[in-house]
Amino acid sequence: MLEAGLQPYGISYNAGLIAGAKKCEAAKAEGWLSKMQRAGLQTDVSTYNGIMNACAKAGEPAGAQNWFEQMISAGLKPDAISYSSVMSLRKGGQCSSDERL
Repeated sequence: MLEAGLQPYGISYNAGLIAGAKKCEAAKAEGWLSKMQRAGLQTDVSTYNGIMNACAKAGEPAGAQNWFEQMISAGLKPDAISYSSVMSLRKGGQCSSDERL
């Protein structure tokens, strides 16, 4: 997309975050968030939910908690999905080794 001279919208970056979450790859999801911020795009609750979900699924409670706190610091109000991601941390991660491939 960028190679073609097109500027992606925030939803394009959020899709990358969600893909990282589905594959239990918190680092990739965080990479998409960094790209989004460098592009000067505004993050929203969906962005933070995606990154928290990725951390929660990967069994990274400190990361999910950090992003939850950053979302609140950014002035965004957590929704039911936000709280669900944080609560899923009690399960200790949700991905099997097969899902990480």
